[in-house]
Amino acid sequence: MKNKKGSSLLMVLFVVSALTILITMVWRNTTLALDMALQRVAYEQQLRLAEGVLNYGVLYAKIHYDQLIESEEEEHVITLDRWPSKIAALYVTKVILKSASEPISIIAQLYKDNNLVLIVSCQCKQKTLDDGTISTSIVDWHLDNEIDEKN
Repeated sequence: MKNKKGSSLLMVLFVVSALTILITMVWRNTTLALDMALQRVAYEQQLRLAEGVLNYGVLYAKIHYDQLIESEEEEHVITLDRWPSKIAALYVTKVILKSASEPISIIAQLYKDNNLVLIVSCQCKQKTLDDGTISTSIVDWHLDNEIDEKN
C-alpha cells in the first residue's frame, strides 16, 4: 500500500513539474514576442516622425532654394519641438540644411531625452525645365543606422 501512495505522489509531482516547465517556456516566449512587437512599434513611430520632419525640410528647401544656395551660411538648423500628438511630443527634432553647394543636403535628426535616436537624410536639387517651370527632385534618400556619438 505504501508503494502505491508513494508512486502516485511521485507521478503527481512529475506532472506538476512538467506543466510548470512548459508554462514557463510559453510565458518566456510570449513576453519575448511582445517586447519585440513593442520595440518594432516604437521604431516605426520614430521612423515616420523622422520622415515627416525630412519632408518638412524638403518643402522648406523647395520654397527657399535660391536663398539657401546664395546664403553665406553653409548650414541652417531648424529645431522643431512642439507636436500635436502625444507620441511625437516626446521627441525634439532638428532639420539641418547644408547648402554649401548643389544639391542641398537635408538631414532630419530625432532626439529623445537629449539623445540622438534616428537620422534620415536626403539631397534636394532644383532645375528649370524648358517650359520655365521649376522642378525639385530628391537625389538621394537614406536612413543612417549608425549614429555618431558626437552629434
